[in-house]
Amino acid sequence: MSTAVLLVLAACGSKDGAGGAAGGGSGDAASAGAAAPAAPQGEDSVAAALQSQGTPLATVRFTLPERPLAGRPFPLQLTFASPQGTGLQAWLESDDLVVVPDSVALEFAAPGTPITQELTLMAKEPGITELAVKIAAARSAAQAVYSVPGLGQAGAPAP
Repeated sequence: MSTAVLLVLAACGSKDGAGGAAGGGSGDAASAGAAAPAAPQGEDSVAAALQSQGTPLATVRFTLPERPLAGRPFPLQLTFASPQGTGLQAWLESDDLVVVPDSVALEFAAPGTPITQELTLMAKEPGITELAVKIAAARSAAQAVYSVPGLGQAGAPAP
């Protein structure tokens, strides 16, 4: 739980004190030792926590360009990298977030080349949130599950 709280704080922190860009640093502890190549580590990118056992199908990193407010849509960027390259599908699930889109086909230009997918999320209530990212291979039963924690701040609902 303490790892999730640290990731939440890193992902939802503000650089400029005015609700600016998210996160920073190296939330790589959860994916250390993973066989998949690391996605580019921009200064605002945080590693999603691998929740499943076995060799991961991909690495997943996330960026929150703005501070999430409960009841208001906000963007989330997911960056995927995989040695497999093609034939992966990602499903996105959450009990405390509205997620659009809720699934994406991961078609990499070449194995190991990262791709970025932008999502729109909305926290249903203020507080800690969790987005589950489930990745499955098209030609096998292999599956990996990642967790993206967040912190929805109290805010006025969208008009």
